[in-house]
Amino acid sequence: MCLCCKAGMGHGKVYNTDTLEVHHIIPIEEDDDRKLDDDNLITVCRVHHEQCENGRISREKQKELVTESMHEENSEWGGGIYVL
Repeated sequence: MCLCCKAGMGHGKVYNTDTLEVHHIIPIEEDDDRKLDDDNLITVCRVHHEQCENGRISREKQKELVTESMHEENSEWGGGIYVL
């Protein structure tokens, strides 16, 4: 689901699961070593991806949303890393 939609930054839908894309918070061009880091990737819908790319949603806000999501996931699963 789009983490921006989930946070209420929406354009109508609260939980958008359509046209999901992955956005690199720190672009690959800036730091290729971070391209697959979990804390550098955010799942967003097409509309919010464009807003992340053009700076309407700041990198700080994107990082905050990812951190919150990771904490929710860890508490939901009891912490730790799980490979399915």
